[in-house]
Amino acid sequence: MKGFQLATVLIIGALLLFLTIGPAVKTASLEAVRRSAVFQAEYIANIINFLQSAPVTTQYALTTAKGSCTMLFNQMYVELTLENLTARSDILQTGLEIPKKEIKCSAERQKTVCFVRRQSSIDIFESEVNCILTA
Repeated sequence: MKGFQLATVLIIGALLLFLTIGPAVKTASLEAVRRSAVFQAEYIANIINFLQSAPVTTQYALTTAKGSCTMLFNQMYVELTLENLTARSDILQTGLEIPKKEIKCSAERQKTVCFVRRQSSIDIFESEVNCILTA
């Protein structure tokens, strides 16, 4: 009987602990994903900002992680969605054309996203190999 009471108390204690800590852990993991999305959106926008002042034909290759994400590029900003959380970072306005483009990450494989500075624009495209060979 004492063993049963002890097991019951331990189970109830574990449930109470899980119920009080569980939401905090979930909130912390969502905050980590949100911060990651913000950081990555700012990183990608900085790549574009850097290329705007770089010499023509300067290239940059960004390798995505395996997983679910969507990158949206346009003249004004970069938008990155990770696990239903969206972050946006503005792009400097210098007169170079940045075409509207959407790139989806893949859960099966990493992708390479290429950024190439052209005379009047920045090209953004996916590549199966490295950017130098396809630019």
